[in-house]
Amino acid sequence: MKQRFKTCCIPVLICCFGLSGCGDRDIVAETPEQNKVGMEDAPVIPEQVSQDPDLIESIAGFDPSNAGASFRTLHLLAGQESKGDFLNKTEELTSLLSSEQWPERFAAIYFLGLVIDESNAAILVKSLGDKDERLRVMAAGSLIGLGEKRSIPVLIDAISSEELMPFSRPSTPLALLSADALPHFTEGDFELLESKDSVSLGEAADKWKQWWKSKGDDLEWAAAEQKYK
Repeated sequence: MKQRFKTCCIPVLICCFGLSGCGDRDIVAETPEQNKVGMEDAPVIPEQVSQDPDLIESIAGFDPSNAGASFRTLHLLAGQESKGDFLNKTEELTSLLSSEQWPERFAAIYFLGLVIDESNAAILVKSLGDKDERLRVMAAGSLIGLGEKRSIPVLIDAISSEELMPFSRPSTPLALLSADALPHFTEGDFELLESKDSVSLGEAADKWKQWWKSKGDDLEWAAAEQKYK
C-alpha cells in the first residue's frame, strides 16, 4: 500500500511527514514495512507485532536496530488511537518529546505526525525547537499543513541543509521536504523547485527568509484552501 507524501504524514509525516499533495513529487512509503519517513536498511521482520501494544512503552522502546517491527507497532497504535485517545496521554507524550534519548523523541514525533489534526496539533509544536535539525523538520513537515505557521521558518532553514531524513529510503534530503512543502502551502516559490545546487538553494533560502521577514506576522491559515495567505 502506498501513501502520498502528505502533510502531517508522518502519514502526513513523510508523511515523515505529511505533505498532502505537495508538488509533483511523491515520497512513497510502503506500509507497514517502510513508512513515510521510510526505513533505510531497516530489516523486514516477519513476526507479528503484539496486537495490544502499550503506546508509551512502544514509543519509549523504539529500536533503530529493529526498525521494521518498531514502525509496524507505531502504525498499529496510530490506527487504534486516531480518534484522539492519545490526548489522554499528553503528559507522557510531552515527556517523550523532551527525552534525552533520540529514538524516543523520533518515535514520539513520528507517531504524533500520524494522528494529530488541526484541533490538537499544539502538542507537537515544542518539537519545532528540538536540538536535532532532522527532528525539527519532521515536526514542521507534520505541522505546516495543520495551520501552524511557526513550522515555516523551520522549513526555510532546511532549504540549504545537507541532512537526510532518518530511515528514509531512498535517502531523502531535508531540503526536498522544504522544496515541496513551502510552495505547496504558501503563495511563494522563489524558484525553489528549480534549484539544483547549493548556490541556487542558498539564493532561494535567502529569498524565502526575506519573504518570511516581511510577510510572516500577517500570514493566516486558510483552511478551506490549505494555504497560508
